[in-house]
Amino acid sequence: MEKIAAIGEVKTYGGAEVIFKENTTSNELYIILSGMVEILVDPATLGVADDAVTGLKTIATLRRGESFGEVALVDQGLRSASAMTSQDRTKLMVIPQNTFNKLCKEDFELGH
Repeated sequence: MEKIAAIGEVKTYGGAEVIFKENTTSNELYIILSGMVEILVDPATLGVADDAVTGLKTIATLRRGESFGEVALVDQGLRSASAMTSQDRTKLMVIPQNTFNKLCKEDFELGH
């Protein structure tokens, strides 16, 4: 974990701040250092929306020590959900894909 912390950048977010949006590109992994993050989806993109359902729906609430966005480290496709803070002063460790890949090449145990 120390090696990962050394390559990441700590960012602090306000309450209800969007970290990334569904169907956008991104290449970072996020680890929650403090606060909470909601993972949200638009039901219409899943094909399950009806006229009574509007807006984004929370599918997970993540807390300190949990991570999200890991798929971006191996797949440069579109984000399948949105991420938004649910507490003021949420701190995240942000790890870019290229930096993470470099570390994995240098540290065999971490990379496999």
